[in-house]
Amino acid sequence: MNSYDLSNLIVEKIYALNRINITPHQKLHRVNRERNAIAIKTSGKTVYTAKGKEYVSDSSHIVILPKGSSYSCICSEPGECLVIEFDA
Repeated sequence: MNSYDLSNLIVEKIYALNRINITPHQKLHRVNRERNAIAIKTSGKTVYTAKGKEYVSDSSHIVILPKGSSYSCICSEPGECLVIEFDA
């Protein structure tokens, strides 16, 4: 998870749109993500950690999860999250 210039991002194919409800304080790990994804937290708060940096996903912050990235996440406040998996 890095800073990316998204001004030229073209979504070529959407593979999945998932509604996820993670149990509070449940920690998940993902290694070498298969596809790009956008996590849109409509309520609650989830903190993603990648390469020693933390990224907050809440109703004010969308998180981009790049293809090939490895990260962990923990739900600190329960709520719904929409995840769009895509190729770009």
